[in-house]
Amino acid sequence: MTSSPSEDVCAAKALARRAGLAARDGLDAATRARLAARLVVEGRRLAAALAPGEAVSLFVAMRSEPDLDPLAQALHAAGRPLCLPVMQGKGQALIFRRWAPGQALAQARFGVREPSAEAALATPALLFVPLAAFDRDGARVGYGGGFYDRTLARLRASRRVLACGVAFAAQAQARVPVESTDEKLDMIVTETETLVFTRENS
Repeated sequence: MTSSPSEDVCAAKALARRAGLAARDGLDAATRARLAARLVVEGRRLAAALAPGEAVSLFVAMRSEPDLDPLAQALHAAGRPLCLPVMQGKGQALIFRRWAPGQALAQARFGVREPSAEAALATPALLFVPLAAFDRDGARVGYGGGFYDRTLARLRASRRVLACGVAFAAQAQARVPVESTDEKLDMIVTETETLVFTRENS
């Protein structure tokens, strides 16, 4: 029995995901520090272009993900509202709740830490997005749940948002597999460069 096109893409994504995560896991502290520092510079620049009061979505690092704590501190000090993604269940888009550095977070599924249900809802204009692998066309392979793809599709249907992937250069691949439901990134920040893409529906 031959596999379907969707099964082939899923298998290819799994391979790309494993390779990207393995590359990320093996990086040294100096490389990680360089990305954290570049994120502060790029994050300040991007946030400064937003209207006053517009929120920025970050993520709390787990396992070998990049450290966004310095960026969170810098944006909070500048008075920029921050929020974090909150999962609503399998097959659903993320929602976002307000958060500030130092505020307690609840443990959710998959080891993710999220704001409590009492935190106010927010709609970010700028999202910093985690990923497992990427290519230089702005395609992203995530962790397999499709949460950010559904979320970006929902947000982009009603407003202009900027989706910025956060990754190490070692996670780049010549071409990552994509499906019709995959949402491309507007830009990617690594420890060595900032890649900017033009989307057809921008």
